[in-house]
Amino acid sequence: MPTRPLTQNDNFDTISQWLDENLNDEMFISDSNLTDKKDLRNKMKPYAKEKGLYFWFIHPDGYKELSRKKIIKIEPNGNDYSKEINGLKYHLVYLGTAGVRNNENGNHSTLLDRLNWHLFNAQTEKSVISGHMSTLRRTLGSLISDDLIEFDTQIKLTELINNYFSVFFLTYGSETVGDAFEAIQKKVSTDETHLIKNVKPILNLSQNPNEKIPGHVTNTISAKRKKVEIDTKERLAQKISNAELTSKKGNQKKISKSENIIIEDGLGNYNDRLKQKEDGCFVFHVKKNESIYEVVKGIKGLPTGYCKIEIWDFNNPLNNFTSWKRETGKNVNGQNIYNYFSANCTENIPRWKFISFWMSENKIDKIVVLICPKN
Repeated sequence: MPTRPLTQNDNFDTISQWLDENLNDEMFISDSNLTDKKDLRNKMKPYAKEKGLYFWFIHPDGYKELSRKKIIKIEPNGNDYSKEINGLKYHLVYLGTAGVRNNENGNHSTLLDRLNWHLFNAQTEKSVISGHMSTLRRTLGSLISDDLIEFDTQIKLTELINNYFSVFFLTYGSETVGDAFEAIQKKVSTDETHLIKNVKPILNLSQNPNEKIPGHVTNTISAKRKKVEIDTKERLAQKISNAELTSKKGNQKKISKSENIIIEDGLGNYNDRLKQKEDGCFVFHVKKNESIYEVVKGIKGLPTGYCKIEIWDFNNPLNNFTSWKRETGKNVNGQNIYNYFSANCTENIPRWKFISFWMSENKIDKIVVLICPKN
């Protein structure tokens, strides 16, 4: 637990002193512990259930590696917080929270979960499309490559992190419900805000005042990440589309009996458009003249129980249908999730119709739907 909470009266100097007092050797994870899940788990064993803040520091040679493509010259701000590690001055370049945000892991996420996420998890095409790739990996990946997946970007990124980064962390408690959790949540979030506002780590894009300054390195990094994310999602969307076209060759179009919905598979279902992804996730397309309710109804093998649903514009992957992005739908008695889309939403109209309205208003010809089981 930190020595004291940070306040609006704190500045760079007082926060630097606060960090000096709290980021001690006990809360340090060296690069040797960042290469293997087992090593990391053993290091974090005494803090397995803890929530809190974590702090990424970069080796001085790491700036050269991040600038190797010569697209952006990554260098210190000139007034950075630093710590001496193994006789060298490392700079704080990124910090984040663990276990206090309302995401798919609920309030049960921990510091260990968050570090695993940055280091070992969500490095696939699916994680790019769904937005589950860690913010830090997306930012760093965009600095060493023009695509988050191609050119072995994720492999190279892991090597970069292992070679040039170390982590400190702070624990705030392990409660997951009630007033005790809300107290932790408030302390962690407040401290994070004051830290980013005053220390301004160059890789923290959200809440960082420097992100709004044209020409500043953080502003340039932000623009580069957005471009790489868009380009990567568009490439992956096109890849899905090309795979569809290949699978459709030789298939005869048919009309379903229930509605005038084109079914483009000789078997009379939507499985030719269905791409089953890892971890039991499914991604498929729905066209502007189709009902998502009917499309989902025709797909076999969808996950049962609580499911995560994400929808975005096929031609503009960053244009998400935010009403249900990262929300959950519940299957009725373990049956197909189409019941969720046929039920009324808060606007007192069927969800499938509300989605159709959204597509029509935004002139969207086709959407991508991702459905994943929620553990």
